[in-house]
Amino acid sequence: MLFAVYLLRQASPGFFFTRLPGRLYWSSSRRAAGKGELMSSGRIILIVALVFLAFIMIAAAGAFAFMFLYWQQSAPPAAAPAIVPADEMSPEEKRGLEALENKEYDTAISSFTSVIDRAPGDVRSADAYNGRGFAYWKKLKFRKALEDYDNAIELKPNFAKAYNNRGLLNHDWEYYDDAISDFDEAIRLEPQNSSYFNNRGLAYQAKRQFGRAAADFTEAIRFDAKNADAYCNRGYCKVRERDYDAAIADFTENLTLNPKNATAMTERGWCYFCKNDCDRAIEDYGESIRLDKMSAYPFNLRGMAYAWKKDFDRAVADYSEAIRLQPKYTSAFENRITAYEKKKDFKNAIADCRALLALDAKNTTGLNGLAWYLSTAPKAEFRDGKRALEYATTLCDLAPDNPIFVDTLAAAHAELGHFEEAVQLQQQVLLHPDFSPQLMPEARKRLELYKSGKPFREE
Repeated sequence: MLFAVYLLRQASPGFFFTRLPGRLYWSSSRRAAGKGELMSSGRIILIVALVFLAFIMIAAAGAFAFMFLYWQQSAPPAAAPAIVPADEMSPEEKRGLEALENKEYDTAISSFTSVIDRAPGDVRSADAYNGRGFAYWKKLKFRKALEDYDNAIELKPNFAKAYNNRGLLNHDWEYYDDAISDFDEAIRLEPQNSSYFNNRGLAYQAKRQFGRAAADFTEAIRFDAKNADAYCNRGYCKVRERDYDAAIADFTENLTLNPKNATAMTERGWCYFCKNDCDRAIEDYGESIRLDKMSAYPFNLRGMAYAWKKDFDRAVADYSEAIRLQPKYTSAFENRITAYEKKKDFKNAIADCRALLALDAKNTTGLNGLAWYLSTAPKAEFRDGKRALEYATTLCDLAPDNPIFVDTLAAAHAELGHFEEAVQLQQQVLLHPDFSPQLMPEARKRLELYKSGKPFREE
């Protein structure tokens, strides 16, 4: 356009244009005012052509400017900035988050996928990848979850939540070192986030590094004194360290913040049991059962507390309820076997041993119990020396250096009249460095019986 003006000025130097009705005139500052002359036709044509050229160039410049602005708007951003401010959220994102809260994971995946498909390489998609990864995690589609967390972190390297979520995924996979690395990064990015310390503590706990785990739970509590989970988790570490008073304090604090936490109630009951306070243990187990009637665990533990108080009828009742709730609960079977033995109910003790072996043919409690009862039961109807020897031999093949199992093998030989073998085996038991001193008196009595050619009988 500037070039066109230049041409106009060269064609008629010192002149400017004036429009009068019907004709095109020129005027000059050098002519007397009020004078005018009709321009020559050649000059008029030249001027018209130049004006036309000027309009064309103006139009071209406008078109170029429009195309430039359009290209700037449609071209991908070099630094991938957010399409919208961070505090704004698309309907799909809102729908995805609402679906996560409602545990509608398929809906969440669909909503976040719509966001990602609209701008897969945009930094704003990092939140959608993170949300979709969480939904995949909940649906146990761990590979897809990992891919989404990786994409979220690639798009947004300072995305602490994505590192935390990937750490939880690695924890579930039992890749505890990888989990700890992710939690380390999340904590570096958000050093006052209580949840990240709690999660890293769980990873250390899984690695049985209870001191480091407890330190992380303490940090979690420092940044959020109402983090009930951190108190419960630290309490568990204290149990493992046998600091039962500290554990009780932590479980109590958890229950103050979350009175309906049946797990914390059960764990506190275990601490009381370990301190030989069976009455308070039974009280806590009872409250735990009230809070969660479908959990077998507190029934089994309360049975143990009743057994410690020698209330074997109640113990058997609790073990039986635990087994009803969880039919493959081997610990409850093992405890009920002991309770039946204390009640001299060998029939049911033998039945439970067989039930254990039906669950696991190599269960040492089942093998040892069957071999022992078939060798030593007071009533002949329950004894079977031949089968007892088979079970005892299998048992010792599985654990040849266990003195308890060798003691059972000696009893089986004695039941069959193999007293020489029984004596040799019983002597090995008494000389074994791992044999409990508390069991020595009874073991010596059995040795004397075998030497005199008599089998052992439970009284």
